[in-house]
Amino acid sequence: LVATYQKAGIERVELVIDTQPHNQAQPTETNVPVFATQMNWLATGVGKHIITAQAFGKDGIPGVEASIVVEVLSRSSN
Repeated sequence: LVATYQKAGIERVELVIDTQPHNQAQPTETNVPVFATQMNWLATGVGKHIITAQAFGKDGIPGVEASIVVEVLSRSSN
C-alpha cells in the first residue's frame, strides 16, 4: 500500500477486509507525506472478498478509500 498526503502527512493506513478491520500501519517518522507499507491477508473462504485501504492524515482527515474485489475459487479435483 502506498498513501500520500502532502498537506499534513500520514498518520496511519488501515486495511479492512469484508467490512472488518484487519490491520493498520503507522510511519515511524513524523510529517511523512508519502508512506509505503505491506500488509498480508490469507483468505478464509471461497467467494468474493472486498479489500479496502484508507489513509488518515495527521490532521484527522480520512483519505479516499481504495477497494478491490478478490474472488477466491475452490481447487478443482482434476
